[in-house]
Amino acid sequence: MHIITNGFEEIQSKKMISSNIYHYFEKVITSESVGVKKPNPKVFLHALDLAKADKENSIMIGDSIEADIEGALSIGMKAIHSNFANNIISSNQFISITTLLDLKQYL
Repeated sequence: MHIITNGFEEIQSKKMISSNIYHYFEKVITSESVGVKKPNPKVFLHALDLAKADKENSIMIGDSIEADIEGALSIGMKAIHSNFANNIISSNQFISITTLLDLKQYL
């Protein structure tokens, strides 16, 4: 698992360490390290390259439709919207989940 974030590198690392989730992720790709922010396709392509992954075998899971979901879809990657606010969202381009347990049926 990898993280793609528009947050600053130093802050994101501190947040993940204090939340005790840092060890779950192989790479943390920040927009700061790429030089552009999501939804710019360069961020997603850079992350796939670092992970040595194909877009066809990868899924972006994110809470921002514009930055995360539309960014991933723009390069042909699948996307799952983490809709924990339970907003009404209708799309045939991506799946929207309201709990982490919902992920199990799509992975």
